[in-house]
Amino acid sequence: MSDGGSSSTAGATAAQGDAARKPTSRDDAARATRARAGTEPRTESSTATSHPGTSQRHLPAVPPPPESSDGAMEQKSGVLGPLTGAQARAKSRSVVSTGLQARLAEKRSIERARRMRRWSWIGGSVALFAVVMWVIFFSPLLALDANRVTIEGASQTVDESAVAELVDSQIGTPLPRLNTTALRNEIKNVRGVRDVTLRRQWPSGLAVIIDARQPVAAVADGSASGSYVLLDSEAVQVGRAKKVPKDLPVIDIPLGQDNSDVLESVLVVLEAIPEDLSTQLKSVSASTKDDILLTLKGDTEVNWGDSSNNKLKAAVLEVLLADEANAQVKKFDVSAPTAPITS
Repeated sequence: MSDGGSSSTAGATAAQGDAARKPTSRDDAARATRARAGTEPRTESSTATSHPGTSQRHLPAVPPPPESSDGAMEQKSGVLGPLTGAQARAKSRSVVSTGLQARLAEKRSIERARRMRRWSWIGGSVALFAVVMWVIFFSPLLALDANRVTIEGASQTVDESAVAELVDSQIGTPLPRLNTTALRNEIKNVRGVRDVTLRRQWPSGLAVIIDARQPVAAVADGSASGSYVLLDSEAVQVGRAKKVPKDLPVIDIPLGQDNSDVLESVLVVLEAIPEDLSTQLKSVSASTKDDILLTLKGDTEVNWGDSSNNKLKAAVLEVLLADEANAQVKKFDVSAPTAPITS
């Protein structure tokens, strides 16, 4: 009986232990699953649920899941799992590549915007330059207006109508395009014009200032009519006259190429003589350029010599004429002005 009772008691105790161990194993499995999912921290050991009349049992610790070399985890079917090294590197390269592409795209966009601004600025500058050039060189805003053309300095020796005709040919030309050099040369060819100055008067005017040739002597033209040619100091014919104009001396030298040097020397002397002395001149004659002879009113003769030292000779002659002691003198020689001779 005692053996049977002991066996019954031992069997009951074993049954209770098995019953206590079963729920403990299920709890441990649940904890391990949650530990893999990261929802419950893992411990090195788990303690079985105590039940009345049962002893505690230590379970082996569940090892943590191994990590990949890059420490990356992959989620698949709702469960996190370790990534292999190759997968982690591929994923890292994918992230880096996507970021680099985004930065490159942004850089290209900025560069396109910069180029568009640059070309817009260049295009605007070219358009503005074209407009300015059109206004300056082609628009009627700066065109020469006939009502704003003035001609100054013309005298009786200048053919003013010929000058006006040349200027009128340029009416309507924008002032920046007006070729003043060519127009000046054309006007200088007009009879009686020594020189000319052209001044643009903005926005559409032009001033023509003429330096007219002034006759200094009259020379018989040798014609049957007995008319005279009027010459300036450069031996240029500035006009003609039937009679010798008042206050102009007559040069008794025939016109022609053979006498050109002599005539030029005489004209140089006449140009250098002061006005108060030139008004006393009656005529000038010369056989060579070194023996110029002046005849004053009252038939007083002056041996001038050549055309050198003209100012000194003129000053000496004025002193001699002003001297009362020479009132009856009819001949003066100033060819050597430092040693004048009277007779």
